[in-house]
Amino acid sequence: AMNPYAYILAYIPYMIITFLIFAFSIRGTSYGVRGFLAHQANEYLAFFGITMAFISFLLGRKIPFKVTPKGKGMRSFKAIIPHIIIFILLIASVVNGSYWLLTSSLPTERGAIAVNLFWALWHIIFLSLTIYFSLSGLKEENEGKYFEEALQ
Repeated sequence: AMNPYAYILAYIPYMIITFLIFAFSIRGTSYGVRGFLAHQANEYLAFFGITMAFISFLLGRKIPFKVTPKGKGMRSFKAIIPHIIIFILLIASVVNGSYWLLTSSLPTERGAIAVNLFWALWHIIFLSLTIYFSLSGLKEENEGKYFEEALQ
């Protein structure tokens, strides 16, 4: 049987050690927490495109590549739609999961629900940053600078 408490006991040390290694590796740089948040948001933004490219590679299909004229960094609202859909589904799952958490009487079930709520909220945080940055409509060449400035 799956035990959410065993998962928590195994995962918390992993998460702490990973964070400590990250903190040690960026010591002396200007990356910091703001840079971490910006980096995560940028990775979420690239996730759908990278995943679709990987699936196309596995299926042996070529993806057309549109060259953007120099000096233009236009964004398409269509590119952010998958993120918005996942964001809405995550919010719905948090609402539903919170109800389950409040109405469940089994400790193991409550633990499993709490773990899933944690991960849903984790992804909501980064997806909200991703959606915000994407809808801001800034040019691509200024993105890196913007991520750092926006989180200050």
